[in-house]
Amino acid sequence: MSVTLKDLAAASGLSIRSVRRALSGEPGVSPNAREKICTLASELGYVPNVAARDLRVGRTPFVGLLTSPADSDVARRRTQDLIDRIGALGLHTLAAVRPDTPTAMRELARKWSGMARWIIFASPPNPEVEAVLPECGFSFVIIDGKKAAPNVIPLVIDRSPGIAEAITHLLSSGRKNIWRCGNLSGRKSGFEQAFRRKDRSIRHGTISPAGETFEDGFHIGPDILRTGADAVFFDVDRTALGFLRFAQKNNIRIPEDIAVVGFDDDQAGRFVTPPLATVAQPIAEINQAVLQLLETNQTNQTLFPTHLVLRESAQKKEDVK
Repeated sequence: MSVTLKDLAAASGLSIRSVRRALSGEPGVSPNAREKICTLASELGYVPNVAARDLRVGRTPFVGLLTSPADSDVARRRTQDLIDRIGALGLHTLAAVRPDTPTAMRELARKWSGMARWIIFASPPNPEVEAVLPECGFSFVIIDGKKAAPNVIPLVIDRSPGIAEAITHLLSSGRKNIWRCGNLSGRKSGFEQAFRRKDRSIRHGTISPAGETFEDGFHIGPDILRTGADAVFFDVDRTALGFLRFAQKNNIRIPEDIAVVGFDDDQAGRFVTPPLATVAQPIAEINQAVLQLLETNQTNQTLFPTHLVLRESAQKKEDVK
């Protein structure tokens, strides 16, 4: 069994406070008492509990980070950027797979108790896990979260501004038959919002692929052609990249015949031909808010708008070289 401050106090006949002061070099302890305590600590093999000490004074060098193997490319890049920023502060990351049951969450909280004060969810937990967070004894940050609680701070990603920016660009480029390809509810509102108070002669609609993969984007190609679309917004970059491959195989010119915009700024989209225009999430801004929370326990921003990254797949026809 490890030796505690209480054990040293009993052996020395001094108070726990005096023992703590002697070992930490604080004033208020006589030289003889300090020497006696340090000798006893050495003889008994006392090892200080650094995590408990740091937590007691409101300081800990560790930050918990929970991720999921199912996280998207953008979530993984956001997580790596966050780990780098945490390291630059001189802190260390405790990483684990995001628990998927309340029991697993409670067990993780028990294991990390005394080691960290903040736990960051790189993506939202399921509602059952989120419901038990207030009882777990940590401060939580949920990236892309929605619901706040006394010890839970959601950093909300607003997808609508970037989508509206993309559609506005397509309209200003002269596109008159703009379709959305996808099934994600978070994209629907931004797409529909962009057409409010617009010219009613502009046609728009939604077409649903079987899923969100590269293959789904390729196979939805014939259905997109039947709409007569001259521009398509895809809910995710993966399906947009699949459609670019379909267009290449069928001699469809991008963007001259059909302009294409995706969502998420997957790295693969930067290296295809033509490079994929996309709506990007505010990675740097979100992670800077996390760091502000770690350092000051507060943040100036909890709502983070997306933005359009314009590339060749959505250029105006007259700008294509």
